[in-house]
Amino acid sequence: MTQVQDKELESALEAAIAQEDYAKAAELRDRIASDPARRIQAALEAAVRAEEWQTAAKLRDELAELRPPPPPPPARPRVPCHSEAVTNGVRCTVRSEALAEGSGAPAGTHAFAYFVELTNEGSVAVKLLGRHWVITDANGRVEHVRGSGVVGQQPLLKPGESFTYNSFCPLQTSCGTMSGEFMFAAATPGAEGRLERFTVRVARFGLDSANGEVPLPPGAQDP
Repeated sequence: MTQVQDKELESALEAAIAQEDYAKAAELRDRIASDPARRIQAALEAAVRAEEWQTAAKLRDELAELRPPPPPPPARPRVPCHSEAVTNGVRCTVRSEALAEGSGAPAGTHAFAYFVELTNEGSVAVKLLGRHWVITDANGRVEHVRGSGVVGQQPLLKPGESFTYNSFCPLQTSCGTMSGEFMFAAATPGAEGRLERFTVRVARFGLDSANGEVPLPPGAQDP
């Protein structure tokens, strides 16, 4: 019987007593008393009180066989230092790499460069208007960065054209992740004479001082 089952039986026994269902309470009491793990646990506690250490060690091992430890929690998903996604006809490919010390990051932080390529795979020209980055460090601390354009530009991409740029991200921890979105608009008016605005997803990618995969930070969320 597992520890979880033990607690469930004890809770059921308490509920039966509270409801004055004494027949059920007696049945549950007998089930609990017949549990070999409970008998060994009681004997183990008695051996420890009597300082019969050899007996206690033997009983401890027997108890461990009956009550194996719970399985470890599942490992957190890992995030590579690159990603690719296509949204509304625009492909966004990005990768990151760690920068050496002295690269201009504030003291006590880790520096990462990221490289972005945006390709218009649609049938109309589109213009990049702005960006929204979600930066998450290894402790789950989140920072949002918003702005117009990228590196001071708002490029126009005709069908089949690409635009590439790179930028820089300081981080308090040696690893973390980034995700986000770019805001675009079609370069030609829609049916009602207005420019159609849309977002392009940046799939989550890792920032890692060893340029490997990083565990998904706790509480990580995409925009």
